[in-house]
Amino acid sequence: MSRTRGPNTYWDSTALFWRKFLEPYDGLQDQNLALQFCFPNPDKTKKGTYHMLGMECSISSIEGIEKVVSQLRDQKVDTYFEVGLHKMESNKVCAPRKKSTEKEIVAISSMCLDLDWHDGEITKERRDKETRAFFKVCRERGISDPDLVVRSGQGFWFHLILKKPTLIDDSNRELLKKERAEFLNCLAEWSQEVGGPSVDPAVFNLDRLCRCPGTYHRNGMEVDFTINRSQNK
Repeated sequence: MSRTRGPNTYWDSTALFWRKFLEPYDGLQDQNLALQFCFPNPDKTKKGTYHMLGMECSISSIEGIEKVVSQLRDQKVDTYFEVGLHKMESNKVCAPRKKSTEKEIVAISSMCLDLDWHDGEITKERRDKETRAFFKVCRERGISDPDLVVRSGQGFWFHLILKKPTLIDDSNRELLKKERAEFLNCLAEWSQEVGGPSVDPAVFNLDRLCRCPGTYHRNGMEVDFTINRSQNK
């Protein structure tokens, strides 16, 4: 499996990650779709994800996305991005905006997996062994390896990128959530079968926040990424 490392330091470019993540939207850059980046509100009385502050950024500008990520990593705060896209609320490439509600998400093109280790001694050897075992059983059951891997704290975010985005409205929103939840529950069961990592089954929501590569985790670690170059889809 051939892989390309992401940034070794927070100064390096994350453009490779965003190009891969947004690849299914090629040809839709004129649809006014945007990524949303979020970080904690410094006002400690405003708790919960919907009080987070953030910035929306048009998918038509990788340069604009990189600029926003650079600004956020300089703040050295926990930074996330929404896995689904929303419609831009302004005519600017980048603009301040709070976290999306689920009903504001209009397109999604990936399935994200949140894998963590919550017990025992966490070593690189253990993580590698258990992750390999988990994805081996996934491949045996028809699920390809993830396209993008984001390392965050003691765990990983894995992103499976689809060939085409799913456009979302009131007619298919609940069904899509149900299908995503069933998929994640299957993966969680498979991981338990092989003694693998904990798979969070609750990340099926369309406005899910994921760790942003090229920024910092609250424990001071850089959030880096890996791109799988051997996908045959």
